[in-house]
Amino acid sequence: MTEILPKYSLYKLSAVFVIILSGILMPASSNGQTKDIAPAVTKAVIDSDATELVKYFNEKVNLSIPGSDGLFSKEQAEVILENFFAKNKVTSFKINHKGGSGEGSLYYIGVLSTKERKYTTYFLLRVIQGKQVIQQLQMEAD
Repeated sequence: MTEILPKYSLYKLSAVFVIILSGILMPASSNGQTKDIAPAVTKAVIDSDATELVKYFNEKVNLSIPGSDGLFSKEQAEVILENFFAKNKVTSFKINHKGGSGEGSLYYIGVLSTKERKYTTYFLLRVIQGKQVIQQLQMEAD
């Protein structure tokens, strides 16, 4: 009697199949675990809520708004944004464009309208340690 595949070969084949299947399914499931924070960011901006907005910042954030430009801690960024929102009453915020990179970063470009003027607003989201965070926020007066 001829055995087509010895027992140990079947074991190795099943182990290889499990490894391949895990490799196919894991990237999809890990992407599904990342919560999209863009709607929450948009709401925080509309509400002029600096405290809520910085919850979504990376530990250090590149912030560029009128009067401030640089790399700031969350705490520093919160103070800067509180001052900005106190001087600029937000009337609306609309995202006009969304894009991404091959590395998984997402960017959003929109218009922030205040009582005084409009600002072209850009924010960059990255996934760091499985969590989506704001890496960069820019507001430029039109």
